Amino acid sequence: MEAPNDTILYTDPLYSLLTFDRSVNICSAGHICHGAPQSYGTAPIRFECTMCNILNTSRKHNKQQIVLVSNTYIDGDRNFEATCDKNHRFIINESTAHFGCRVCYALSTAMSKYNSKLIAYTHCLYIHENSHIRLQCKNIIHNPNCENVLCKQLSRSPTLTIRKYAANCNNFIACNMDFYASSHQLKYNPAVLNCNEHHIPPSQSAIVATKRAFEVLFGTRFDDNMFGIHGPTGAGIEFTGYNKSMGVAFTHLSDKIPRKCCLVAQKWCFTNEVAFIIIPEDIVRSKDIDRVIIDKLSALELIAQPQYAYQRLRHNLHYMNSTHQLFPSINNDSQLHAT
Repeated sequence: MEAPNDTILYTDPLYSLLTFDRSVNICSAGHICHGAPQSYGTAPIRFECTMCNILNTSRKHNKQQIVLVSNTYIDGDRNFEATCDKNHRFIINESTAHFGCRVCYALSTAMSKYNSKLIAYTHCLYIHENSHIRLQCKNIIHNPNCENVLCKQLSRSPTLTIRKYAANCNNFIACNMDFYASSHQLKYNPAVLNCNEHHIPPSQSAIVATKRAFEVLFGTRFDDNMFGIHGPTGAGIEFTGYNKSMGVAFTHLSDKIPRKCCLVAQKWCFTNEVAFIIIPEDIVRSKDIDRVIIDKLSALELIAQPQYAYQRLRHNLHYMNSTHQLFPSINNDSQLHAT
């Protein structure tokens, strides 16, 4: 990003006679600030580095080391991308610096509050508390494919029993299920941590089904971040899912995304030649969501033979259900890091 001009003349009537001399400021830590005012009229202005303030606040309240991705910014910037010593990526500013790494904070909250051990994929970027982070559950559960006859009978029992497996059965494994959750859900919605319910809160079932259908259909993730990208009006852009390399984005209207952002996203996608799929809010059943997705992708000529694609999608989803999988696995352990 280019630095502003050395001299900026404010056209607002209140400041029409004032000229701020702006230049490049470098703090003692090596952070470079472009465009900070040096003087106000004839009076010098003391420069305070925003990055240093954030790092000092973080060190004061946390033992964890926080590193900012860039050491250059423009005066007025408040949000910065940072990483922790576990390679989690998150957005930090002066008001959230005392939390340290927001991903580690969310994982530790789930552990302390619900005794749930989770691992976060490090490619996801935490932007705000409703940002969906891809996680993997490491809780110990009874093997859903246990061959014990009594376990099968108990698991299929229509009655609500406390135990769904035989008392003498010792066939336990790690859950290892991939799922998406926000820090707000990890803190206030224990349903997202329920292994028996496949980590799907009832209120999020349509959103999960939409994400799942796209990932299974294309065999890749749809969780690329949109931080720093703005539409024609300057408003931020959010999607339920987005894959930059494929140029495909989608939004389920029951997701917590402001309608204004959806309208801006439509204009941005049209300008940047990104295929944008919108699933209506009243489409909530998995079969209906899959049909809408296939029809809209076919209309955009992104898939051929829609009927065959629909049958293949439903078959793959059924197989994943039988093998206790919510999303396709990512075969890259380097992207995983526990708290």
